[in-house]
Amino acid sequence: MENKDIARAPLRVHLNYYLVTGKVHLIPAAGTATRMGGIPKFLLPTNQPGNSPAVDENGKTETLLDYHVGLGLRSCDRTIIASRPENMMALQKYLIPGKVEAMCMETSTMSETISRMVGVVRAEIYFVTMPDTYFLGSDFELNRIMPNQTSGELVSLAAWDIVPKQIGSVGQVQLDKHGIVVKHQDKSKDSSLPLVWGAIAFQSEAEQFIDPQTPHIGYLIDSARRAGHDVVGMRFSGQYLDCGTPQGYLDLVTGKSARTSLTPRQ
Repeated sequence: MENKDIARAPLRVHLNYYLVTGKVHLIPAAGTATRMGGIPKFLLPTNQPGNSPAVDENGKTETLLDYHVGLGLRSCDRTIIASRPENMMALQKYLIPGKVEAMCMETSTMSETISRMVGVVRAEIYFVTMPDTYFLGSDFELNRIMPNQTSGELVSLAAWDIVPKQIGSVGQVQLDKHGIVVKHQDKSKDSSLPLVWGAIAFQSEAEQFIDPQTPHIGYLIDSARRAGHDVVGMRFSGQYLDCGTPQGYLDLVTGKSARTSLTPRQ
């Protein structure tokens, strides 16, 4: 069987289209992995103590995708992984009927991936984590960034102290004393904002602010703010790591944290 036939073969993909549910965790994994030589980054081992059901009794080291699936299983009704046809076979071991499902798609941007996922899976609250990231030594959980519907919060972020070598390659924010985002800059080498955002949650009403043509879901932040909505953030311990770069992944597997941040924790 040729590779193209394998990609089209019937797969154990448990997805109820136009599903309506409460909290959904979206994992956009439809990129081409150009930064890591074409290796699917979500399959890389974390070299960290396992904390997801995918880690067996023999202590098998978790992958980045194990880590993110575990986040969703602890906080959400469903976790949806979107990836390309050639990755569908590798995703099979992560699927749990009714809990962890997969969508096959080829898209040009992360925003397009998420827009298509939201268009199929209807929910009250969406959480997004990027499968090439890891929150080293962090107290982060998805349910801690759930927007407060009572107070009208539409979009909420998880944020960590920025470290100097991350400046220019991540989205940075500044929060006021109430936790509201007052400044946001995306991949600016001149940014002096103290925090990096690494996960996002939004109510279904925020779907209107997702532009499929923008590179990633972070553009939702400014779109919502321009429309007059507050975007809130919560600061977490530990360190955000972008494991999609060789240096970020090296920091993860060695357990080293460049903890010299721009500002001390309050």
